[in-house]
Amino acid sequence: MKFDIISYLDSTGISYREKGKNVMKEHVAIACPLHEDKSAHMNLRVDGSHSYCLNCGHQLFDSVKILRLLNPNDELSVRECMEIMSQFPWEGEVEEQKKDVVQSEQEKRVKAFNELWDSFRPLGSMGRKYLESRGHNVMYADRFGLREGIGKYDWCVVLPVKDQLGNVVSFKSRSVGKKVYKNCPDDESIMFVGDCLFGLYESLRKTDRKYIVVVEGEFDALKLLENGIPAVALMKKVMTQGQRELLLYCFKPDVTVFLALDSDVSDRERWEREQELSVYFNMVKSVHICGVKDTGELSQEDVERLKSCLDGFVL
Repeated sequence: MKFDIISYLDSTGISYREKGKNVMKEHVAIACPLHEDKSAHMNLRVDGSHSYCLNCGHQLFDSVKILRLLNPNDELSVRECMEIMSQFPWEGEVEEQKKDVVQSEQEKRVKAFNELWDSFRPLGSMGRKYLESRGHNVMYADRFGLREGIGKYDWCVVLPVKDQLGNVVSFKSRSVGKKVYKNCPDDESIMFVGDCLFGLYESLRKTDRKYIVVVEGEFDALKLLENGIPAVALMKKVMTQGQRELLLYCFKPDVTVFLALDSDVSDRERWEREQELSVYFNMVKSVHICGVKDTGELSQEDVERLKSCLDGFVL
């Protein structure tokens, strides 16, 4: 009798997903028991041979050990365990057997993403002229890692999305000819865009992190970062649960969070965003951008004035 992952999950009442952005092919996703995970990142291969968490990166060469962490008092039958042990390598077996395990879906994804990212060109005259036309510091953008795309990202400036350790895990592109943004598809990213914050790594590198500014767009965050203001971009209008958890994981609750949303956002929406973050942080304040659509359109003088105000507020 072969162990049936899905039947076991159904019988024990463990919530799982069979499809969606966090579910790899031939896997089901559950909340990872190894960390606080509300978005179901732990992928269990349906044949029981492998488990991998897309969030914390924990990997085992069987799925049953993860299930036992979830239900330590619900012992699997001896027959079921013996059957699984006879089919798949377990922890403690010789290293040679582990080498025969098929490369995981995540490893393949990381390799494919890195090959795509490495194929993009360094900033050239096209990208530099575009950034200058938007009032950005080209030298900072170069250090940040912006590139020029090729193929379906041709004639685009490509902005790297990094995790808190500085690894490029996704990207977003912007056409230099028209206002068209394009995210790296979720099935090609190392991390899903909805779980990332653009500018996070650069903000964490600032030694004095008394506050963080949350904006909507990547170029909005870039304008603030290049002027010494710690800022992260949602890359969408709505902050996801994964982004909230990441913000809390990287910043202490006593850090002041400033919401600098686009000028077309209603007062009601601002209030809702404040309430969402107030659950995690002691001080959340909205910053109203006047005269322009967003922080990316602020003049150098206005950015310096904003920085002075923010620094003065948290002193």
